[in-house]
Amino acid sequence: MKRRDFVLLWTGQAVSQLGSRTYGVAYMLWVLQESTPAVLGLAAMLTLIGFACAQLPAGWLADALDRRRVLVTTDLAAATAAGAFLLMTATDTFSAVAVFAAATVLGVCWAVRLPVELAAVPSVVGAEGTASAVAVMQARAYGAGLAGSLLAGALFAVAPWLPFLLDTASYVVAAVATAAIRTPLSPEDRTAGRLADCLADVRAGLAVFWAQRFVRGSALLSAAGALVVGATGFSVVVLLARSGTPSPVTGIVLATGSACALIGALATPRLLRRCGERVLLIGAPAVTAVGVAALVVGGGPAAVAAAYGAVLLAQPVWDAVVTSRQLVLVDDAVRGRVQSAAGLLMAIPMALAPALAGAATEALGSPATLTGAAVLMAAVTVGAIGLVRPAAPVVTASAR
Repeated sequence: MKRRDFVLLWTGQAVSQLGSRTYGVAYMLWVLQESTPAVLGLAAMLTLIGFACAQLPAGWLADALDRRRVLVTTDLAAATAAGAFLLMTATDTFSAVAVFAAATVLGVCWAVRLPVELAAVPSVVGAEGTASAVAVMQARAYGAGLAGSLLAGALFAVAPWLPFLLDTASYVVAAVATAAIRTPLSPEDRTAGRLADCLADVRAGLAVFWAQRFVRGSALLSAAGALVVGATGFSVVVLLARSGTPSPVTGIVLATGSACALIGALATPRLLRRCGERVLLIGAPAVTAVGVAALVVGGGPAAVAAAYGAVLLAQPVWDAVVTSRQLVLVDDAVRGRVQSAAGLLMAIPMALAPALAGAATEALGSPATLTGAAVLMAAVTVGAIGLVRPAAPVVTASAR
């Protein structure tokens, strides 16, 4: 039954992520067609703000309420927000206020679903299957990203409302799939509960997050790595643009990076069996550092694609190993709050990376910016060495 339930959880979210990735491209095309880049930028900012602000409350929801119900409710709320875009495009109307509201709701829903789903994974597959499960979830995300980008352009060309119809329907499919799961997803002994105690519960989760050396350290290193990867993607586009690379070739380079990320995610279960967690924890950031350093040297589009591919090849390997180990090191009763704390720590550099990379590139140039990113990633590699001690005991959540 557990295999069936993981298939339901994975498949439902695969459809949902395909819809979300399709939406991510289509809404930019539509907003730019109907309005201005400033409106698009504000909508994107509100999405990120909603995503960041919902992180800690999402962890509390994951631990305090029935996780299946939270997932279903979140998907239905997202379907409603996506439906607003569907209605506007189908009726050929545009409202900036409605766009801002729907984009914010979607950001909140994405923030809620991720820690709740991750917290439920060990309940569905067991501690021994968590690493492989997280790896195939990573592959799902990268595969949806590749397919969604291609699908968005094709559907939008036929009719602007088609991508939003897909997105709306995808959330409904995810809700139905999650509702069909039979395995209990919530902890038997919940330490989070009443709304009045929400802040105390969040503080308890943060205390567990900070008390666990691996969880704390890996989250900090992941945040630094997210900053490097985000800045590197921005720098790659700048490098190619300044060298006069045609835009279709730039697209191929970026797609190559995404394909390498998908390959890395698919290869992670086998790498775990052959190499073990400790080797991957050190090797993944080391490969990323080498890839970023290779971009400093530059070269033609093929060389840039190879280097950028190496950067993204290693990223899902690190993410899968770190996330799965974080999940099994903390008690189920506090797992959602710990994951939301780690998610918040990741969301901040992800949001800041393009702006910081742009400012650094403008002031110092691309080579210096990439050199700094490579040095930071080398520091992450050194920090990872300190994480490969024997696993720490499970840290349980204390009562408020």
